[in-house]
Amino acid sequence: MSFDRGTQFVDVVWAPYSSTVFAACTLDKVYVYDLQEDKYDKLSEQKPVKHPKLTNLCFNFVDPILLVGDTHGGVTLVKLSPNLTKGIDKKVPEALSGTDFDQYQYKKIDKLLRDMGKVDESDV
Repeated sequence: MSFDRGTQFVDVVWAPYSSTVFAACTLDKVYVYDLQEDKYDKLSEQKPVKHPKLTNLCFNFVDPILLVGDTHGGVTLVKLSPNLTKGIDKKVPEALSGTDFDQYQYKKIDKLLRDMGKVDESDV
């Protein structure tokens, strides 16, 4: 699986609250993906600053905020919309009760990769 925006990505980070959510930034835009919602396209695209170039990303571990660093030494806080933070409450679906959150996240990404044919049974 690959994501080609036609320009170079300068940073990519996984969200701490979901095994299928990640953010990536180019020199001028931030993209948020959720592989469980849409495997082929971004869910969000933002241009957090006008002039400096973006350099790095970091998810806040407590709140639905993405920190974006730039070439002028600035850090911009980008609050994620509620539809991009569905898993942040760290709840496991009732159908999987008895499974802890980390196990649930592992199963979620494992199922996604198996469905896409990216994981072979012999790899497990």
